[in-house]
Amino acid sequence: MTDTANATATHRIRQWRSARRAFLFGFLLHVLAVLWVWWRGQPGLRSGALVWMDLPCSLIYLGSGERQVLLWSLLVGGLQWALAMHGFGTGADDETHSTHRLPEP
Repeated sequence: MTDTANATATHRIRQWRSARRAFLFGFLLHVLAVLWVWWRGQPGLRSGALVWMDLPCSLIYLGSGERQVLLWSLLVGGLQWALAMHGFGTGADDETHSTHRLPEP
């Protein structure tokens, strides 16, 4: 491989790792928030809190029972927030990232 191709491959690997970390961070952060709301909330109000947390995806499971709301929120809402974090983590273009890097030693 040439130096340019090697640098491009390395850059893609770094982008993939960054995207994967952002995706997992968003999903795990949402799971922790949902479980905290579920355990600390009052039985009649915790479903409503989960629906508000996951709007607009919560419209899919709006009429479900409490346990179904918990499961749907963990899955669908977790995916929604994971994708949002992925977008925040990889939203800038390459030129922006390259201008803010520290010089290598």
